[in-house]
Amino acid sequence: MANTRAIVRDCDWLKIAARFCDDLEVSDRGRVYDDWFLPAIYQLDRLHTRKDAVGNLDGEYYWSSTSDYESGAAVINFIDGRHHGANRNIPQAAGPIAIGIFVRPVRAL
Repeated sequence: MANTRAIVRDCDWLKIAARFCDDLEVSDRGRVYDDWFLPAIYQLDRLHTRKDAVGNLDGEYYWSSTSDYESGAAVINFIDGRHHGANRNIPQAAGPIAIGIFVRPVRAL
């Protein structure tokens, strides 16, 4: 969650994966859950190993909040579990999913 908050604080772009997660609110049975964050790469690794039990992970690549290099973020391929770097300085209008990398918000238990 600290990574997500730092990214949101330091980036004024509106359509970024971290901001999407930070702004997310989900209502269920009268309760609002608003403590979502963009997972770090190790958290995505855990999701990948349990993807069949978790479900709803249909994308191939997912953003993480972990930096990969100066202008990139670590992403994970959910087909084979391999890590890659992706340039996060994409045009703002495109948004994170438009370039084929999905966002999976998570919450702490």
